[in-house]
Amino acid sequence: MNFIAKFAAVSSALLVSACDVTPDATHSGFVTPTASGAISTDINNAQTRVTNDGSGNGYSLQIGGHSDGDGGLKGVAGILPTTAVGATVTGGNVEYVGRYNALTIRNITVSDNFASGTAAEETGAITLNANFGTGKLTGGGGRLTVNGSISGKKIGGGANYDGVKTKLAGQIGADRAVGVFHGNTDSTIVVGGFIVNP
Repeated sequence: MNFIAKFAAVSSALLVSACDVTPDATHSGFVTPTASGAISTDINNAQTRVTNDGSGNGYSLQIGGHSDGDGGLKGVAGILPTTAVGATVTGGNVEYVGRYNALTIRNITVSDNFASGTAAEETGAITLNANFGTGKLTGGGGRLTVNGSISGKKIGGGANYDGVKTKLAGQIGADRAVGVFHGNTDSTIVVGGFIVNP
């Protein structure tokens, strides 16, 4: 799927040829979705991925054209507000396993004030080690490497997805961990999330 967005006013157009890319062509961030995973943002022609384990635990991802400000392309990620991770873990090491999903826009180029790129959805298995004594969350799988932090039930720190550095946020407890990440370069946007269980 190809995304195309015009700066300052999003518009549809034919795919254009590549040229130099400016940093203003790409945007990413965290959002708070509704319980159903709906995201109210300034993204047009959005591609959305909602992952829910059936008990209200999960995340929502969205990519598309950015209609606010200088335009370009944008991706966002957020944890469902109904997510519950169980009791706080206060010490020891726990291994969590599960899956991740990522939405990407790659090969972003800009020509005549139009940003364009190719979108894809990717998924894979992930294994994370939570060291509650040191407050570290590490591991990964597929294209995702996690180098996160733990503070109580909060996940922070960062991750790397296929060479793109991302910010990481989420929740972790005795029952599960749910995380989301986002990042962008001049030519790539990545948003993703994971649900893992001990």
